[in-house]
Amino acid sequence: MNLSLPPDLEELIEEQVNSGQYVSAEELVCDALHNKFASAIQFESLSNRKTDRQPELVFSKIHESIYSESLKPGECLGTEKDIAQMMQVERLSVEQALKALKEAGCVEKDDEENYFVTFSKPHISVNPFSTVTTYNNDSIYDLLEVRAGLESHGVVLAVERATDQDIQFMEEALSKNAGGVQNKNSARDADVAFHLGIAYATHNIIYIDLIKRFYEQMFSSINELHSLLYETPKNLEIIEQHHFKILSAISGRDKDGAKRHMLQHIMFLKSFLSTHARTGEL
Repeated sequence: MNLSLPPDLEELIEEQVNSGQYVSAEELVCDALHNKFASAIQFESLSNRKTDRQPELVFSKIHESIYSESLKPGECLGTEKDIAQMMQVERLSVEQALKALKEAGCVEKDDEENYFVTFSKPHISVNPFSTVTTYNNDSIYDLLEVRAGLESHGVVLAVERATDQDIQFMEEALSKNAGGVQNKNSARDADVAFHLGIAYATHNIIYIDLIKRFYEQMFSSINELHSLLYETPKNLEIIEQHHFKILSAISGRDKDGAKRHMLQHIMFLKSFLSTHARTGEL
């Protein structure tokens, strides 16, 4: 079937193909359609993947959903047959994946053969960042520099991979921080929730784990910056504007804009830190 496309759309497709991201216009369109409709079902269909990789893919998909807390403790996944039908894979693949998830402590099976989530967050005994940071300005500068690199890349992944549910999660995080009077703790929690939402939208469990550990150190162990930051209404307004720009870029699939706004946000934090370090408030 031949479609007549507007010139600007044809130009955009040609630009994407020439960039090397797609082999052909057909591949680009298929990818766009997949992204459009994949979120309409609970689990992504894996039926078009190689059979010998299906157990690994089933494991990764469920494990990622548990880790990002899309699937919560106590939530029922159904039977092996149910999951196989939802994911459109062979039942043997589901059986192998669930066996590995059970061994990892992520799921359990009841007497009716239904599987339930039993695992929410990993136990982090030692945060690796705590061994290399101290309670001074240099450590906070170092953390912000690392944060700039991590999150400017992570937000690009979020642009590429965010589902409608991911967008909704970030919108809900922002709604908790919008316009109302709140204390510094609630402002901090809303801020963390938004940035974790970006991490979840990458659908990369290693990146999610890294960001969780990073924020544990950034927001819990070293809190001088944030105590001052969230006590000023003007700062909250600026942060809110930054967050809305970032979310708008993610939902608009604007990689350059998302990265630019994320870096702008982190540069604001570095500037704030510099100002208060000079005045001796930190």
